[in-house]
Amino acid sequence: MQPKVLICECNSAGLIDRSKLATICAGLKAAGVAFDTVPDLCGAAAARNASLKQYSGNGPVRIVACYPRAVKALFEFAGAPLSQTDAQILNLREVSGDEALSTLGVDAVAPQAPGEPALSAPANSWIPWFPVLDMARCTNCQQCLGFCLFGVYGLSEEGKVTVINPQGCKTNCPACARICPEAAIIFPKYASGAIAGAQITDETREKSRIQADMQQILGSDVYTALAQRRQKVRQRQLLRTDLLQAHQERREYLQRSRAMPPHENPPPPVSGV
Repeated sequence: MQPKVLICECNSAGLIDRSKLATICAGLKAAGVAFDTVPDLCGAAAARNASLKQYSGNGPVRIVACYPRAVKALFEFAGAPLSQTDAQILNLREVSGDEALSTLGVDAVAPQAPGEPALSAPANSWIPWFPVLDMARCTNCQQCLGFCLFGVYGLSEEGKVTVINPQGCKTNCPACARICPEAAIIFPKYASGAIAGAQITDETREKSRIQADMQQILGSDVYTALAQRRQKVRQRQLLRTDLLQAHQERREYLQRSRAMPPHENPPPPVSGV
């Protein structure tokens, strides 16, 4: 069976060299190998694009994108987990276009045109900067849940920490990943290293990096700082709940008002709304 091939263009961040993309596309076309492209795999995953499911558990697939840990986590987040045996991920951050083609079993050819510069995101559009979880490393300590002030994390029905609000993440802020005790949080659009999804080969060195980042972000008394952070998160959650309730009460009042005959006087709105 011919493997399905998907190429991420990384249009919103330009982390993949356009000349590499041009080389790969030219080689595949010359060899008559069918392939699909996605403007931005992070954006497709954030939207849980249903088309990603065709690469999940349906025979051999080749994903041409970035770090394998990041790509696997993105597909997991999108509800389209990749097969552990049938999926191969080619990391264009670290290999050349010719090397990628060789892995795909295709000869390199000269691209018909030089690679175009990375496309920028449209004005006022969301850049898909958000975290995904490496579930092979996550221990469900929920430290990220108590640290993030933007409501990015939540709990699943099974009580597992998960990303529930990717668009709530603060663009270019990887702080939660920097202090994750197990280095389980990945920001695919981060510049490099384990936070971007690179394979962790030295656990001791990575743990030392986490400890140093914790002290830089939280200070010397990490536990007290985390407790204070969790309190801020709870306060924001309570405020958000109060606002949502107030909006709901106002909507219900307006609906009742519209349903009443003109001669009746509706009751006043809820105090403080």
